[in-house]
Amino acid sequence: MKTLSKPTRLPRRLWVFSSLVAAALTSCQSSPPPARPFSQPSLLKVKPSPPPTPNGGFEGLSLEAAKAKAEQAKLRWRVTRIDGKSRPVTKDYRPQRLNFEITQGKVSRVTKG
Repeated sequence: MKTLSKPTRLPRRLWVFSSLVAAALTSCQSSPPPARPFSQPSLLKVKPSPPPTPNGGFEGLSLEAAKAKAEQAKLRWRVTRIDGKSRPVTKDYRPQRLNFEITQGKVSRVTKG
């Protein structure tokens, strides 16, 4: 393998970039992936997974049941709205936190953040 000598005309950043490109091009080898027979037993016996429940299955639960389920799964949660009236909440976004909207004592909507 040849080593590249630093040319005097190229700026240092361009020389480093061209050296990296040259090294990447010389190290690439195209070899086909190993052949595998199509009829492998593990590929033929794939069971479809059940469809995911919307919003983790919290909708329709009472607030107490939703709270217990979220705490059992170690998820953060908060109530953002009760019967159409907004509750005071912070504006920080946390993708792991669940926001519950309660209508007539039941969870009517679940969002993340």
